[in-house]
Amino acid sequence: MCLEGSVTEDDDKSALIWAASCAVGGLAVLLFGGMTLGIGLIVPLCGAILIGIAGWLTGRRTLSPQLAPADLRAALDAASIALTGEDGIITHWSRGCEALYGWTAAEAIGRNKYALLSSTRPDGTSMPVVRFEQAGEQELLERRKDGATINVIERHLLLGSRPNRDARVVLKMLDISDRVSAESALRESESRLATATAAARIGVSNWNVPNGTIAWSSGSAERLGFPPGGINNFAEWEALVDADDVRDIMAAVARAAAVHQERIDFRYRLRQPDGSRRTIEGVACCVYDAGGELLEVVGTNIDVTDRVERDAALKAREVQLRSVLEAAPSPMVVTDGNAIILEFSPAAERLWGYAAGEVLGRSALPLIAPEDHARFTRVVTRQPAPEDSNPVRPAAAATAIASDGTRLSVEVYYGHARTPSGYLITLFCHDVSERLAAEQRFAELSAELNHVARQSAMSELAADLAHELNQPLSATANFLAAARMLIDQGEDGPRIGDLLRMAEEQTLRSGEIIRRLRDFLAKRDAEKSFQSIENIVREAVDLILFGTAHYDIRLTYDLDRHVDRVFADRIQLQQVLVNLLRNAVDVLLHQPRDAREIIITSRATIEGMAEIAVSDSGPGLPDAVSEQLYARFATTKSGSAMGIGLSISRRIVEAHGGTLVAENRPGGGATFRLTLPIIEEVEE
Repeated sequence: MCLEGSVTEDDDKSALIWAASCAVGGLAVLLFGGMTLGIGLIVPLCGAILIGIAGWLTGRRTLSPQLAPADLRAALDAASIALTGEDGIITHWSRGCEALYGWTAAEAIGRNKYALLSSTRPDGTSMPVVRFEQAGEQELLERRKDGATINVIERHLLLGSRPNRDARVVLKMLDISDRVSAESALRESESRLATATAAARIGVSNWNVPNGTIAWSSGSAERLGFPPGGINNFAEWEALVDADDVRDIMAAVARAAAVHQERIDFRYRLRQPDGSRRTIEGVACCVYDAGGELLEVVGTNIDVTDRVERDAALKAREVQLRSVLEAAPSPMVVTDGNAIILEFSPAAERLWGYAAGEVLGRSALPLIAPEDHARFTRVVTRQPAPEDSNPVRPAAAATAIASDGTRLSVEVYYGHARTPSGYLITLFCHDVSERLAAEQRFAELSAELNHVARQSAMSELAADLAHELNQPLSATANFLAAARMLIDQGEDGPRIGDLLRMAEEQTLRSGEIIRRLRDFLAKRDAEKSFQSIENIVREAVDLILFGTAHYDIRLTYDLDRHVDRVFADRIQLQQVLVNLLRNAVDVLLHQPRDAREIIITSRATIEGMAEIAVSDSGPGLPDAVSEQLYARFATTKSGSAMGIGLSISRRIVEAHGGTLVAENRPGGGATFRLTLPIIEEVEE
């Protein structure tokens, strides 16, 4: 596309020189912004271009008139060059502009350039009124015909007006979209890097080794706890860092520099203005010059004070737990969720007879009896619910198998602990073999003592029992003798039958007395069942008071028939009542005959228990004895009394889930109250 009819030859020359200069400038911008050529190559190149253009202009008239102007116009037309009036109306639109913007010359000429391209400032503001007074440049955002937005540098030169000719403006556009995109990407990358370093609390340092200066990334001082003036050189850094850490880091740097190592790890303790210390660690990259000398050390610095303190606390706790494990008297075994042994304490070694090295990493199942394997597996594989506030479970009984095959009775306390790799189960095992054996011996002794107590009680009743048995047996003998006399006299059958029937009744009465005595004295295990309070009370009274009529003891019953069913051992409960009644009889024998009374009552308490009370009209309990009334060998009697009756009675009642208490009556005498759980009858 030619320029004829648009400008004069002088104008053409001026415009061409300026346009060529702009082209050279654009080339320099491209070389500086996007190419990898060195400055030493760019400057000579630009100089050569300028010298070539000047030489061309000087010798233009000596060149072939057919070649130079055409080649120059073609070259300039390929550049993004436009001519406008001072009002911005386009008068010339080169092929370079067509390629850059997509608008053809026919579409562009005669239109305002800035309106056609929707030109705006880079900050998005609209273009102001154009005033071209001298050569200059501006950066614009302009829209192509296809709607795409590009960044351009627009250089302009005002050609002065002449007679009959308006002023012209030469515009040279340089597309810098790629450079702007690259700069934007770089800024975005730097922003992301800054955000990442801030989020990770990282400070990036650049130590210039030759001059000793240290440059830090933005925000490093706040993240790492530098003093107000910061750390600007190696001397300031060295003054704030622990001397041992400085020595270690410098030794690492020297080793790296000796072999041109690219990376080193470091850690140092930085003193704070308040005297505390913060621990910094990171990784540094070593940069060397062409001669292999260390130039820079670029490092990432992270404050790990909290982590170091947590690790130190964790190690201290681990040492403490290890000492507990070593010193714990109870055997302790730690397993994972698959019952694999992870810890085996010295006490566990003594209990099972295995060394820790023999069982660590192996299953814990061989340590317990086969019959407990299924239950143990459920324990170690049980995962507590998140809301389970008590991960330590109650003790469970188990049988341990020692290395020599010995079976040991143990109680196992276990708890679960959640870890990142799963669950840990800690088992505390107590060898209760000796305790169980002692309890068994004590139970046997207690049963024997109960038996002796019953025998002692009945030995005191022997005389009364003989008297009571003598009555029915004598009556039986008399009835049988009378029947024999009638038979010898030849009397009729009815009278003889009556005598025999009465003799039979007296014989059965004697047998019932003997049966009750035999059941009471029998040595046997406790057999609890549903019992009637009234029946138990009356049988106990029959055992004690059948021979006391001559003592003039009045007996009064006040039994609540709605509170009658309890779950108890009949003989043991009778033993308690016999002991209480016998004590009452012994006390009343020292009272006047008209003041001897025993009252037996039953009622329901507000706690939902059945209460049986045995009251007497005696002198009551002495104050010195009431505090230790239930202790063994404590008694208010004189003579050969053993003082174990009430102690045994209290244990029997408590074994039934009740209580036995004593108190003095306001009007005189004492009352013993025993309670038992009520069994409610269910209607069918």
